[in-house]
Amino acid sequence: MDVELKYLKYKQKYDYVKTFIGGSESVVEKLNEDDLNLIKAAILFGAQHLDDKLYNLVAAIQHKDGTILYGLASRSPMSSSEVHGEESVISQARIYDKNRNNFKSLVCVTISVKFKSPCGSCRELLKHHFPNLDIIVPDYNNPEDIDKLVKIKSKYLLPYPYESGDTAPESKLGEPIDIIKK
Repeated sequence: MDVELKYLKYKQKYDYVKTFIGGSESVVEKLNEDDLNLIKAAILFGAQHLDDKLYNLVAAIQHKDGTILYGLASRSPMSSSEVHGEESVISQARIYDKNRNNFKSLVCVTISVKFKSPCGSCRELLKHHFPNLDIIVPDYNNPEDIDKLVKIKSKYLLPYPYESGDTAPESKLGEPIDIIKK
């Protein structure tokens, strides 16, 4: 596939998703009580299991029955290999229940209790495995307030910039990434 065709295909997908972001369907939602309970549980789990060296992030996912499953991001001390928390929790979720529509929300918390949105590869993974899962992320409309959280379906995450509390201010985009023109 040549570059021009790839670009047009990507632009078509992007424009389709962008209609939802600015259109009549609400993509970004406020948190509910279950989401707040999930966040609290993730913070408590993280306090017990995270450390600066090998386990630096916990991903927590909530099932419709109220069960919360956890995944840890882990690093190898001898190499650059890493397992992301979202990858870990997706495996846990698959083992717990094969029906991916029975999961409600996911949140990622670091050791310093900062909230992170999934990285690009995790967004892609979540989009394919759990397209309707609510992902709790920092509010892109209020990038200066890192404690303000909202939720967005994983299938809509990709046009938004990757941000976390650790993102340098000059690197924050604060709004969906627009297509780069030729």
